[in-house]
Amino acid sequence: MVAYLANHPHHWDLIRFVISNVGRGAARNVSFRFLTSETDFETHGVSVSNTPDRRPLGFLPQGETYAVFFGAVDRLLAKPRLRPFQVAVSYQDLDGRPRSEKFLLDVGQFEGSRSLGAPPEQEMAESLKMIADHLRQVPSGGRSLRQVPPKTDPEVSATGQAGPRAPFTTRRICSFVQGLMTKSAAPALRP
Repeated sequence: MVAYLANHPHHWDLIRFVISNVGRGAARNVSFRFLTSETDFETHGVSVSNTPDRRPLGFLPQGETYAVFFGAVDRLLAKPRLRPFQVAVSYQDLDGRPRSEKFLLDVGQFEGSRSLGAPPEQEMAESLKMIADHLRQVPSGGRSLRQVPPKTDPEVSATGQAGPRAPFTTRRICSFVQGLMTKSAAPALRP
């Protein structure tokens, strides 16, 4: 079992407190306690505290982690920055033997660190938003694109009856977007 501080994977300026089970088996009744001044934590906006009613984690499988928001880098490093502190982690192995370890954590490890670029998920979301904004501005027959009620598909469905057809099929939208990306004339999006 190890405890450490780590950047949030999608927001580099946010720090998480992590307990990771790096052992050879699962751990039961995992608990932790910060051995530091609560005042220092409050001053720097630390979101995790020594709550007396916090229940232990019932089970932490081998190779799994428990991670919670710890604080924002700018507040943690504000002068004077959060002092290094210890955290005591206690747990039981599957045979019920109690184990405990202490770890020294220091937010100073994040001083001067920066991220480059945005996570791929964020870049994709921004690209989709730009495509959607552009699609709202594309004229169709002199008018803006608008949702058209579904029409009856001339093809017969599996039940032997004609079913509704979406006004814009995935193939038509993909073809339109591909046309935008290649800067060629985009095909009309008519149902």
